[in-house]
Amino acid sequence: MSEFDPKIITTLRDYPAQAGWLSGDLDRSRKAMRQALAVLKRGRSYEARQAAQELTLAVESIDCSFAYIEAANKARRAEVDAELEAAGVKRPSTAPSLDDLRRALDHAETELACADMIDNQARRVAETDRCRRRRDDIKAQIARIEESP
Repeated sequence: MSEFDPKIITTLRDYPAQAGWLSGDLDRSRKAMRQALAVLKRGRSYEARQAAQELTLAVESIDCSFAYIEAANKARRAEVDAELEAAGVKRPSTAPSLDDLRRALDHAETELACADMIDNQARRVAETDRCRRRRDDIKAQIARIEESP
């Protein structure tokens, strides 16, 4: 998605509390994904195809929502950087926050569940291994942050 609705970006940037509606969208999408995955694991019936379509829509919705959130965060970050630069203050390094890592972990676990559904065994094994490595890396980063004083 290359173009974003400027009104949505402004709303998310200027009123972060207004992003609550986005959380509801993400929750509904995740629930649909879980239900679809449960049905897909049972077989290749018409019901499974319908569930796969629901899963596809849910993934697209989540991707779109995260893209809007990221665009709003970039806009907000650019404004803060400009204000800090004007004040002569240097911004500290931006390591991922614990919340960012937890969201990334949720995403990695969803990817892992989806990788288990791939028909081609060799591709499924490769994708599952990649997803597990990514998930384990994120868990290690979270553990390091939680252990630090």
